[in-house]
Amino acid sequence: MRISRDGRGETRLTDAQKNRIIELAQGVPRDQLLLGLQLERGWRIGSIVGCNNKVTYTRKRTGEKVVCVVDLPGIRKEDVGEETIMIHFKGGKTEPDYPGKKWLGLAQKLASKVLKGERIISLSEQHGTNILRKYARLAGVPDWDRLHNHRQRAYFGTFWARKTGRDPWKVQSLMGHKDLRATAVYVEELSLEEKKQLLDES
Repeated sequence: MRISRDGRGETRLTDAQKNRIIELAQGVPRDQLLLGLQLERGWRIGSIVGCNNKVTYTRKRTGEKVVCVVDLPGIRKEDVGEETIMIHFKGGKTEPDYPGKKWLGLAQKLASKVLKGERIISLSEQHGTNILRKYARLAGVPDWDRLHNHRQRAYFGTFWARKTGRDPWKVQSLMGHKDLRATAVYVEELSLEEKKQLLDES
């Protein structure tokens, strides 16, 4: 768990909390799609709403400082097809993904209301975070103000790691990782109870 400067950790949602958040958003299709794609499909917020960020980080092996520009258009009208949605990933990769019947239908409905080239969810990343926190607060999630969009991607990764029997290849495919090492973080993030169960079964 990441710890902030004030000593509080990030909030992690339970399955029941996730379901309640999505249920509360049913009256607002845009919010429901945003939350559903994040919480049930694990899509990055930037791939959903678009972003233009300059990120500076240090490579672990070499110590070299690297500047990475992430420029994503979000989901546009033309990205929503009959069976898939074209997802734009950081690094320039674009590929079709199947979000599930429920989320595809909602995306098609929203896409029908915008012009070609326009985003179907016209929000910033910060607005996306605010929406997540708003519904978490309404759902009674403790420390809702500690929720962050990308942490919910981790929730998705660990959920599917458990559901697939910790199959890293399946989780990698679901999360759209180029490198299996990125997936390993989610596959290996086990609770003490999960570790006990796995070790006792072997």
